[in-house]
Amino acid sequence: MQLSRRASWLLIAFAAWSWFIWVTLIKNISADSRSWTPTHAPTAFFGVHVVLAVISITFGSAIGWLGWRGLRASKAADVTATETTAAAPAAKTPAPVRGLRAHRAAHQVEPVRGEADATDASDRQTVR
Repeated sequence: MQLSRRASWLLIAFAAWSWFIWVTLIKNISADSRSWTPTHAPTAFFGVHVVLAVISITFGSAIGWLGWRGLRASKAADVTATETTAAAPAAKTPAPVRGLRAHRAAHQVEPVRGEADATDASDRQTVR
């Protein structure tokens, strides 16, 4: 499965947001008086939030890594497609074939039995 650029950037933005939010939260919680006992040991309140932050930052990093890989893959696919398009020779379009006789001559087709005189309108000449 290949991610679009939009989806890849969304995952990278989510990772950045996750890092920003959880690092800011831990800074704010560590400055809160509820996070420390009077002997300056961490409380359960602080411990739970640190565990939540570590888990969220880990998931955010994994999601950001997927977004980064998706972005690199889409850029590599764009470069490959550009190189392939630039390197491919222009397709030679055959000249239009007019009439049944011209078609047979161009494709070396033998006339079907009893069809030797049959032609289409472009091969006939009208004499008045």
